[in-house]
Amino acid sequence: MNRPLWKVVCVGIFLCAPSNDPANAADTPGVQLLQPDTFDGWQHSAEPIRGWTIKDGRLTGSEGATPLLGGWTLGDFELRFDWSVSKHGKLIVKLPKMPAGDGMTLSLTEGKSIDLVTVGRRVVVSEKEIAPTKSGAHTAVLKRNGEKYTLSIDGKTVGSGNLPADLRLGLMLSVAEGRASISNIRLIEPAGQPIFNGKDLTGWDFFLVDPDAKMADVWSVQDGLLICKGKPMGYLATKKKFKNFKLVVEWRWAPGSKPGNSGVLMRITGKKTALPNCVEAQLMSGNAGDMYGFQGFKIEGDKARRSDVPKHKLAGFLRALKKVRGNENKPGEWNKYEITADGGTITLVVNGKQVNQATGCDVRAGHIGLQSEGGVVQFRTVALTPLGK
Repeated sequence: MNRPLWKVVCVGIFLCAPSNDPANAADTPGVQLLQPDTFDGWQHSAEPIRGWTIKDGRLTGSEGATPLLGGWTLGDFELRFDWSVSKHGKLIVKLPKMPAGDGMTLSLTEGKSIDLVTVGRRVVVSEKEIAPTKSGAHTAVLKRNGEKYTLSIDGKTVGSGNLPADLRLGLMLSVAEGRASISNIRLIEPAGQPIFNGKDLTGWDFFLVDPDAKMADVWSVQDGLLICKGKPMGYLATKKKFKNFKLVVEWRWAPGSKPGNSGVLMRITGKKTALPNCVEAQLMSGNAGDMYGFQGFKIEGDKARRSDVPKHKLAGFLRALKKVRGNENKPGEWNKYEITADGGTITLVVNGKQVNQATGCDVRAGHIGLQSEGGVVQFRTVALTPLGK
């Protein structure tokens, strides 16, 4: 019996993956947007989640399921994912304009396709026949760079076009008909511009609890690495302030030494103290992915992972938001933080997996800092991409 061809209708912007085999997705770069067995990162809709299941990183939904709204906003990006639908099923991948408005929509279905999607007032529709695979699954890749976007399915370009360069997009999933599955959702974004130049500490200031200590007593640059001795306590801070951004930090504990404590501080404002008013992405060995608000800095999140210390000796009113799960490499090996601070949402990714996300965060421009808090820690990349205004 002849099998029906798969078709895709694209309204808006989307990208494609380099491989047709979903099994290869684990080897592809980028941030994995699906947890193995929880909906973390997808609980931003006003309605409670129903009609969806997630198992081993595969998300499956049925017609009538509540739309799943992710906690990410996208500028330039590459989005990859594997998808399949039942007979007469239809998966909708929507990229709404943020914070509100029309964006782009991708309709994936078997057999006859239905034209959907608008980009503002422009209608962009592309209908291409997609050859079936043995597994029944397909790989989509959507790339957006400035005003240009392309959408590929199973390595073949099926759509391309333009959109406003300043348009930021969200990410939402729904099932219009039947059943549908999606997995291996990976997001790749530009690494940004270095704010550590690999040569010296131009553009950085510092604070140490010992007023007699100098910057060179704690921080140095050797062979392209920024090295922090860990004592006395304090932090290195950018001279510039940043409000909304994507920050990439690569760090490791000095090989052969005992791993210790450090952190990435963001939106630092106010009086310079050991733990200033800011939000911290923890680097303490074994705890990377935990998040803290110091001196009353507001962060919200899952109540089961949240705790307060109203009168902490150094941090004042301290709020902690524990990570969902860890993903650090062994001490002495390099780790990579990808931190997105976009409005009131701050998302932490360690080595390609999302480990924490806070909402309701204080929004203001502040300095970015690297802590000295015990243990020799090395940094080889500190790069930033500003996000909007």
